[in-house]
Amino acid sequence: MEKPQIAFVIMQIGNANLDNIYKDIFVPAIKSANLEPKRIDLDNTGSLLKKEITEYIENAEIIVADLTNERPNCYLEVGYAMGLDKYKNLIFTVREDHYHDSPNYKKGGPKIHFDVTGYDILFWDKSNLKEFKEKLTDKISRRLSIISPLTERVEKPIWDEKWLEEQRSYVIEKLESRGIKRKMEILISPFVQSLNIPQNILLDNADYSQIHTFGWPIGIVFKNIPQLKPKPKTDGIISEIVESPVSQSYDYNYFKKNGQIFITKTLFEETNFQDSIIPEVRIKRTTELLLFISRFYTKCNLPLNEKIKIRIKYSGLKGNRINFATRGISRIQRIANEDESSIEITTSIADIEKRLPELVKDLVMNIFVLFDYYEPEFEYLKSIVNEFVIETKNARR
Repeated sequence: MEKPQIAFVIMQIGNANLDNIYKDIFVPAIKSANLEPKRIDLDNTGSLLKKEITEYIENAEIIVADLTNERPNCYLEVGYAMGLDKYKNLIFTVREDHYHDSPNYKKGGPKIHFDVTGYDILFWDKSNLKEFKEKLTDKISRRLSIISPLTERVEKPIWDEKWLEEQRSYVIEKLESRGIKRKMEILISPFVQSLNIPQNILLDNADYSQIHTFGWPIGIVFKNIPQLKPKPKTDGIISEIVESPVSQSYDYNYFKKNGQIFITKTLFEETNFQDSIIPEVRIKRTTELLLFISRFYTKCNLPLNEKIKIRIKYSGLKGNRINFATRGISRIQRIANEDESSIEITTSIADIEKRLPELVKDLVMNIFVLFDYYEPEFEYLKSIVNEFVIETKNARR
């Protein structure tokens, strides 16, 4: 028999008024969502309380945290839940006089801590508990509708393979007509496809997210040039940039309304280094890609911890060599014997902000290793990443 799913309630214990709120409001609201309510003083089994609290938090489908009277233990338990990345499972409630803008707020009295003021908090008024009960019931149900299908949706294919094949066939024909063999294909998609972005907003977001620090930007769009402006499609927008009929530069970008992005781009090295891969360039381009992703999805209001899948595939590598000319680093000849390199990672906006150099390394190593196991020193890679970030920051001033 399967264990029932639970909702763990974090709140001050031993307060008669709050005990009534728990019994009359929290318990029926939780049960209406087919969850079993748990509170540590009512549902402990005699084990160590700290151990039981952490287990409840770890196993709870929903965590209702009432911050009334700003009890330190409540904030500590909320912090533990956040440390487990259970942001989506958390529902905050608090008595309305804790809000600084409430007419009932008293200076020096209990308040909401600064750490959680940016979160969606459900305020309750003891004179209108019926409305609070209805709102809490609805909030738990809506939150479950987001959380519960997650496992099922992740198991399904993220990309429409038929659609992908159509885009690839179109791009390959364009590249072959220009004699271009080397390219990078980038697939980017949120794990949970809850976005539905109108075409005009897609255009604005893509335009905003471009990084003009190094060559033609990844995800390039020309919003204000009529002949180059992206074309609206039923499911998104397409930006296709060709410098000239004989150009070695080609950019194809498909931004879908569901938040997916398909990019095919010729390599920066194609113009002046047709038989070489330059490590510094690949590190910069990968840094640019991650910054672009972070900007784009932040602009699309994707939650900071929502998982994002990135797949990068390089083609036309066979016979190429590593070239260190840009930094004057001398190395033995390193030549690729494989034609393609592909890597897939899962990250998030928050992860990119915290671990940018590490993620860049994860993405570039898959191509570098083909060149006789080349592996740049991490400090060298990190210095290029940091320099690029500073240049990008300065360029936007």
